[in-house]
Amino acid sequence: IEAKHVIITFPPIIKNMEAFDLSDAEKTLYKKFRYNHYRTAAMDVEGLPEAMGMVNTGKNGFLTAMKERSTYLVASSSIKGIYNILHGTDHQHALSNEEALGLMQNTVSRLGDFFKTKVKIKDVGLSLNHTPYMVHVDTEEIKSGFYSKLDEMQGKRHTYLMGAALSTHGTFEVWKQAESIIQ
Repeated sequence: IEAKHVIITFPPIIKNMEAFDLSDAEKTLYKKFRYNHYRTAAMDVEGLPEAMGMVNTGKNGFLTAMKERSTYLVASSSIKGIYNILHGTDHQHALSNEEALGLMQNTVSRLGDFFKTKVKIKDVGLSLNHTPYMVHVDTEEIKSGFYSKLDEMQGKRHTYLMGAALSTHGTFEVWKQAESIIQ
């Protein structure tokens, strides 16, 4: 491929970037990115309340639940009997799709104990893996100027990074970032 400029919009974690001819500075920065594993599923479930949302905050809050390799949300959808299930872990706790789906199903089944009813999962209609999700660096990296160094590399070697790893997962903000880079 011959191009005047390259715009990279996928998560710039090192395993995604290794196909490029990276400089030492680029390798050093991309190796510092961390991410969460994030999966979603839509399940046809019998026995749960029609309008409900359960958030697993773990023992010490939302992020603790993610580190514990857990399902952290079960919520009814606008379709009767269909529930949205969200599952996540941090970058150090990778699971196969089958393991994550099994944990999600286990959590949904256990909700029967909470609601004192029999819960039956009739079907898993959809299961998606959004990994890598929430690409970030550790606090110490931010304090030591990680994002300033990354910004300094924008345009060098005619390469530009954009997307949620440099902005946020909000669509509006990502498009604003794209517009500023292109102009």
